[in-house]
Amino acid sequence: MVALILHVVLSSAFGILLKYAKDRGHRLDPIGFINYLVALLIAIWSMVQLDSFSFSVLTTGLGITNGVTYALGFFLWKVAVQVSGVVVTTAILRLSMVIPITFAILVWHEVPNTWQILGIFLTCTALPLLTTNDPIEVAPRSISTATGGLGAIVVFLTFANAGVGRLMMKIFNETCSVDEKPFYLFFLFGVTTFVFAIVCNHQKIIPTYWEYIFGILVGVSNFSQSVTFLVALDSIDALIVFPVSAASSVLFTTLVGVVFLKEKLHKKSIIGIILAVIALIFVNLKNA
Repeated sequence: MVALILHVVLSSAFGILLKYAKDRGHRLDPIGFINYLVALLIAIWSMVQLDSFSFSVLTTGLGITNGVTYALGFFLWKVAVQVSGVVVTTAILRLSMVIPITFAILVWHEVPNTWQILGIFLTCTALPLLTTNDPIEVAPRSISTATGGLGAIVVFLTFANAGVGRLMMKIFNETCSVDEKPFYLFFLFGVTTFVFAIVCNHQKIIPTYWEYIFGILVGVSNFSQSVTFLVALDSIDALIVFPVSAASSVLFTTLVGVVFLKEKLHKKSIIGIILAVIALIFVNLKNA
C-alpha cells in the first residue's frame, strides 16, 4: 500500500511542482528542458544496463511521434493551467486515457465491459463541465479576458494531444517487442529534449540554480512514479491499483491545488472533477 500511495503522490508531482515553480516566478521552459534531459539520461542508462539496443522502424516512428506529443503537451499544459488551473488540467489529462481505449474498441475490436462504457459516457459528460472554470480565478489579468470558447479549444487540444500520446504507447505495447522499450523511450525523450534545447537556445535561456532543481525533481518523480507503480502491482491486485491510482491522483492534485496553491473552482468544475474521478475508476475496472 505504501508503494501505491507513493505512486499517487509522484504521479501528481509533475503538475504540482511546475505550478509551484511558476507561481514563484521561475521559467517553465528551462525546467522542462532539464526534466526531459534527466529522463533521456535515465533511458540511456537503462539501455546500457539491460544491454538492449534493438529497435525497428515502427519503434522509431512511434517513439518520435510520442516525443512530439510530449513536447506539444508541455506547451499546451502551460496554456491550460493559465486558463483553467492545475486541478482541472490534471483531470483533463487523466481522462485522455479514454482515447486509446476507444481506439482499441474500434480498431482492435476489444470488447468493453459495462463499467468502461459508463466511464466513456461520464468522460464525455465531464469534459464540457471542465471547460467552464473562470480563468479570472486562476490566471493573470492578461489571460482573464479569455472567452469560454478559448477555454473549450484549450481543453480539447490538451485532451486530444494527451490521448494521442497514450495511443502511441498502446500501439507500441500491442505491436513491438518489449526488448525495444529502452530505445522507444530514448527516441521519445530524445525528441522532447531536442525541442526544448532549441526553444531555450532561441530564447537565450540559461537555467538558474532553482530551475535546475525543479527540473531534476520533476524528471526523477516521472521516473520514480513508474517504478512505484510496478512495485504496487507486485503486492496489490490490479483491480485496486489501476482505478485507485488514476482517481487518487486527481483527488490529490485537487487537494494540493485548492489548499496550498489557492486555486478556486466553480461549481460546474467541481462536478466535472467528481465525474472525472468516477469515470477514471470505471474505465480502469477491466484491468483486473
